[in-house]
Amino acid sequence: MGILRFILYFVIFLILFRIVRAFLSTFFKSKNESTINNQSQKKKSKFEDVEDAKYIEIKPEDEKKNWCKMSGKSFSSNILNFILKKIFALAENLDKDLGDVNKILIIRQHNQLGDMLAGVSLLRALREKYPESKIHIVVSPNNRAAVIKNKFVDSYFVFDKPGIFYPFRFLKFLKYLHQDFDVVIVPVTVSISFTSNLIARISKSRTRIGANSLDGKPNDVAFFFDRKIDIDWRRHPDSNAADIILDMVRPFGIDTNDYSSEITCDNFDFNVADNFLKDINYNSELKLIGMHVGAGKPQNRW
Repeated sequence: MGILRFILYFVIFLILFRIVRAFLSTFFKSKNESTINNQSQKKKSKFEDVEDAKYIEIKPEDEKKNWCKMSGKSFSSNILNFILKKIFALAENLDKDLGDVNKILIIRQHNQLGDMLAGVSLLRALREKYPESKIHIVVSPNNRAAVIKNKFVDSYFVFDKPGIFYPFRFLKFLKYLHQDFDVVIVPVTVSISFTSNLIARISKSRTRIGANSLDGKPNDVAFFFDRKIDIDWRRHPDSNAADIILDMVRPFGIDTNDYSSEITCDNFDFNVADNFLKDINYNSELKLIGMHVGAGKPQNRW
């Protein structure tokens, strides 16, 4: 009954969210268009006598337009957060003792491959603190390669947003989230993910750890968590992500002195590497330098 009730709540939430978002989007779009049409004053540019010159449209309402957009977003977000808070808010627990921890879930579907590799220190710290525990992790198609053979991870689930709402995939995802976890953790580095926070909340767990704020900016849905941590890069701007990510669990006595990454290889991987070297006619007497010039985000690619 608990799972059926949850599915019902989740479906209702999705329907309400889409209706509210569509309504607010239409309302503020119409309002903005009306504002723009009512103020059509133009001013010619200094190039008005030049052939093929174009008019520069001076829009004193641009600032007001931007304000309307911001207000619309804020208003719709407030409505959504109000609904979510009524349904999913948890009472805060200030106790730093997590008790017996046998099963851990980490939500990292919002990070790229590099962030996942840099965040191995968190997995290591959990394994050192709870050597007998099982560590499960929700990943994305972009960063799954970092955990496929990672020795600290017992299982992983690939969260693919476009396909997650297909009935079979969705039910499989719910089953994965409802494994009676002792602790769910949503680590953050450069941004707070609403989706990751929501996944943590709808999972079945005794304790949920997440960000209360990031660099002074509040997490609008911090009420999804009963253990809330303030993360602030500004305190140590030169720190590595492998160090900062541990700030989420250090208050609970979980830490490590080993910040190194972990890339586990097997014979298949070594064979692929050997074949690659043969294909490029590698001379073992020469130094071989490899460079990775790709990135998850196009703007970060060389």
